[in-house]
Amino acid sequence: MARVAEWTVTEASGKQHRVLVDRAPIFGARVTLDRRRVDRFDQTPESDRYVTSVAGHVLTVNTPRVSNDQPMLHVDGKPVLGTETTLPAPAEGAPDSAGATA
Repeated sequence: MARVAEWTVTEASGKQHRVLVDRAPIFGARVTLDRRRVDRFDQTPESDRYVTSVAGHVLTVNTPRVSNDQPMLHVDGKPVLGTETTLPAPAEGAPDSAGATA
């Protein structure tokens, strides 16, 4: 397995999460969040999409099927440029990272 992409996602509280994308020649891409595998959400002929949530935000990783294209991380539908991002504080009344209301 070769690591093809890595991001650090920081919550407003300071807690950090690592999103990793590894690719194997036969098995394809594998996406992990804090060492837990993220299952593929859907696929198109061009790419696979992996979706999970962190602290009330939706993280989406698009992994192209062409091995020389780079995966992209999106937070709440907005692309992350670079290898690090900080999540904004959850909106008033939104669930916190434990899923309970504030």
